[in-house]
Amino acid sequence: MGGTDMILIAATAIACAIVGGVFFAFSSFVMRALTRMPPGQGLAAFQSINIVVINPVFMTALFGTGIACAARAVYAAMQWQGAVSGCLIGGSLSYLLRHHRGDDGV
Repeated sequence: MGGTDMILIAATAIACAIVGGVFFAFSSFVMRALTRMPPGQGLAAFQSINIVVINPVFMTALFGTGIACAARAVYAAMQWQGAVSGCLIGGSLSYLLRHHRGDDGV
């Protein structure tokens, strides 16, 4: 693997960490804060979040990371290098299967 590959792997890993951090923050304290509010206010706040979150920065981070993981997995499979490729494919699938499987109520 060359320097460019390592930079792309690192960038994809950092993007995965950022998206994971957003989901962690949302589930660990944003949702808790919303449940402490009166139902009408909590619903209004959640609806506001749903509108505000649809922006180029978040959508690029969320879906761009998914695309990068998919591309990384395909490239690793095509340029098989043993355990390194296995780890890249496993990490990519982990991100893709967890974050893009649809609304499961979590």
